[in-house]
Amino acid sequence: MKKLLFVISQLYKGGAETALLNLLSSLSSEDFEIDLLLLNQYPVKDAVSLVPEIPKHINVFDQWKKTYHFPLLYRLKRRLRYIMHGDLQDPQKAIQYVQNKVYDWAFHIGEWISPEFCAKHVRAANKAVWIHTDLSKSTNFNADVLFSYDKDFSCYIFVSQNAMMNSVEKFPQLKGRAYCIHNIVDDQAIKAKSEAFVPFRESLPVVVTCANIRPEKNHMRQIEVMTMLKEKGIRFKWLNLGSTADKILYEKLVEEVEKRDLSQDFLFLGSVENPYPYIKHATAVAVLSDYEAWSLVITEAKVLGVPVIATKTAGAMEQIEHNVTGILCEFDAEDIALKMENLLKWPALKEKIRENIAGFSSKAKALDDFSRLINLDINQEVNRR
Repeated sequence: MKKLLFVISQLYKGGAETALLNLLSSLSSEDFEIDLLLLNQYPVKDAVSLVPEIPKHINVFDQWKKTYHFPLLYRLKRRLRYIMHGDLQDPQKAIQYVQNKVYDWAFHIGEWISPEFCAKHVRAANKAVWIHTDLSKSTNFNADVLFSYDKDFSCYIFVSQNAMMNSVEKFPQLKGRAYCIHNIVDDQAIKAKSEAFVPFRESLPVVVTCANIRPEKNHMRQIEVMTMLKEKGIRFKWLNLGSTADKILYEKLVEEVEKRDLSQDFLFLGSVENPYPYIKHATAVAVLSDYEAWSLVITEAKVLGVPVIATKTAGAMEQIEHNVTGILCEFDAEDIALKMENLLKWPALKEKIRENIAGFSSKAKALDDFSRLINLDINQEVNRR
């Protein structure tokens, strides 16, 4: 039985976090002893915690819970430090949790926080950083911080081939140490959750976007797209699901929506615990980020048989064949508007895509790739590569 440790800052609903939950749910308790360490699961308004969904056989250690009884000033300082610098001050409880343990594999999840904890305080035969973006384009990480513990990690895991190749090209120290494991979705669970309720009964077409409000998701460009389509007389509803925790950006978006008289049609629904009924009943799902390594939403929409329109990010270009299994578009509002107009106006195109993605599943290959990696003699493999 292999002993695995996964270290992540927070487990609130998002693509990387949901992918981790899906992986944990897919790993058998007969084959693995698994610890999950949450470094900073402090309460976040308008965010959905995934902690209640963690399988019972996973051993969860929540650093925040172990320190919430500390003085308020101490907790506020810790939270401010995390927000400003992406690291923790004095995670002693977490250090105590791992200090007498030895793992076969330890995974630091996420490029957005320093891998210091896993590097300095965890003993493991193999350590990996699990990256959920295209490092060649992302501004959501600090290369000096991420690679400052490079010697402590055996390898780096990417969630798409394109993102991996782009990242290796920009950061040569990754060469020979980069592996690709696509994000996992739980096909049956998604299908079951999609039947929970009917979220809307619209006569108009409905486009759904599932993305927490962050700059790289570029909701402002979506507003431009809808303005263009409205001027052409194309009516539809655009539902945006995701955390509005970035209040400054959210308020700017709401102001822009009101200024363009789109308030009745371009809607922010905030975090939704179960987004799958919205996806299932949508005319189309829009994934229009500036960069994205592997969009879990694209995978989920394909599982539910719903056409996706996506910008040509590294992950989308692996997941979608243009006009066959979805629609790919450039990063400018004009091209997105044109492609979305075609998708909304032509039933034959939507039906063709639905037929081509019928029966889609992604789980088996991702699990096979994960199993193959953790059974490698990683040091020998890195030398060979």
